Amino acid sequence: MITNMVSRESLQKIKKDVDGYIGQRICVKADSGRNKCEYKEGILTSTYSSTFNVVDENTARNMNYSYTDLLTNKVELTLPNGESIAGYDYSVICHSKF
Repeated sequence: MITNMVSRESLQKIKKDVDGYIGQRICVKADSGRNKCEYKEGILTSTYSSTFNVVDENTARNMNYSYTDLLTNKVELTLPNGESIAGYDYSVICHSKF
């Protein structure tokens, strides 16, 4: 039986990458299923061990996302100028175990 597992080190690397954008305005594209996406813009306010927070300035709504969502491309982060913040390839970061 083969299972794919993401190492803790991989998620820590992603967190470290996201940490560099704390306090900056970012755009979030989140896959909401059935070929639908939500587009939000806000300020990256904080990061935690497995999640990060973005606050929508217009509604003051706090949005939480996980690093695993970034890894599996369920969530994509970009700067307002279109530059990608975090682009990860799940097949490279994933480790196979037997």
